Amino acid sequence: REPFAIPINAYDRKQGEQAIARLTGRINSDHFAFYRAYEEYTRQGHAACRQFYLSSSIMNQVHRTRRQILDQLPNSVTEIPFAHSSISTLTLVELLASLG
Repeated sequence: REPFAIPINAYDRKQGEQAIARLTGRINSDHFAFYRAYEEYTRQGHAACRQFYLSSSIMNQVHRTRRQILDQLPNSVTEIPFAHSSISTLTLVELLASLG
């Protein structure tokens, strides 16, 4: 689902688009925008939702799903010395890709 809650009226829509551009550094990639949105959400919480026009319910759902994935990792993977709560999203994606 789309994490960005872009408003309907033209002025607020423009503000939302500018917020996304600030978030991504103008890199035109949905995947990068989603990644940066989650990183900001983990740093700022609901303040990031207001600042970057993020849906707080979607961001909460993403956070819960990430937690469930970490909890389901095989024991051999969980023995890698990192704290589940501090593993970066990029590392988690790379780890899951390597598991197949």
